[in-house]
Amino acid sequence: MTSLRSTFNRFTPELQVRYRNDFEILVKFGIFTVQDLQEYNLDDLAQHTGLSSYTLYQLQQDICHYAARQRCRTAADLWEEEQLPKPQLNLSTGIPSIDATLQSQIPNHQITELYGLQQEDKYHIYLNMLMSLQEEKKNVVAYYVDIQRHFDAQQLQHLYLTSPKYHMYREAGITIENILSRLQCVQCSTAKSLVLFLERTSSTSMVTSGHIQLVFLDACDQLFNIPFSDGGKEMFYLAMTIQSLSLLRADDFTLLLMFHDSAEQHDTILSPAHLPPYVGPAWSFISDKQMMMLSSNNKQTELHKIKIRR
Repeated sequence: MTSLRSTFNRFTPELQVRYRNDFEILVKFGIFTVQDLQEYNLDDLAQHTGLSSYTLYQLQQDICHYAARQRCRTAADLWEEEQLPKPQLNLSTGIPSIDATLQSQIPNHQITELYGLQQEDKYHIYLNMLMSLQEEKKNVVAYYVDIQRHFDAQQLQHLYLTSPKYHMYREAGITIENILSRLQCVQCSTAKSLVLFLERTSSTSMVTSGHIQLVFLDACDQLFNIPFSDGGKEMFYLAMTIQSLSLLRADDFTLLLMFHDSAEQHDTILSPAHLPPYVGPAWSFISDKQMMMLSSNNKQTELHKIKIRR
């Protein structure tokens, strides 16, 4: 399936201005792919959306034209695209030394970033993009989730379960699983990608400050950036994150853990002997694997890199 939004984004600026309102109405109605627009009866669609049949016909023709042109790109087109400068991603944690480490660990040209979408439309597009991954054959996908934007994983899950496309999601290998009501997982097995959402709840103060960023590379090299600043409770999230990684079929992956304003020695609490009892079972998942740990000497920030191989 071809994403309707990704095709619309290839329109000329003039066409985007002409069709923007009509396009948003279609997305809110539930038209997320080019195939949806092709298969829907335009008269029925006009009746349900309030758009004119003529407008829908013109939009359908332009959408199909750009989608077909994208599928028929020549080798010369692809070569020309490779020469274009790639957009720089803002993976800032607010600490220059950590930002430099992130940029060195994650090459910008290998990352696709999705963030800043509005309300419910964001969740529709998110699910649709997961379905599009296998067609677009992206080798590397990264998702940026900012807790301060109040990304509602529960709303995403509700949308998934109540969507008329529920069976299509299931067939595409997209499932949602709750882990202790705090870690949300969306897994697209066909694309071999795993997306995790951490959600702050009003009943706890597990996360008191800083940003939470989850960055995912391909299935062979999973890179997680999780800065916290709430004492030893990072281990609670670390254990659940490691536990969720059991869903992956990767041969190895990397955890990049960043602790802000660390007055304690996190080398100590990262030792299995010092783990709280409730994270023991999750820790055993990685205890049998070869593990390498590095930490910075910065008094205000500690960086731990854990390489895990099966």
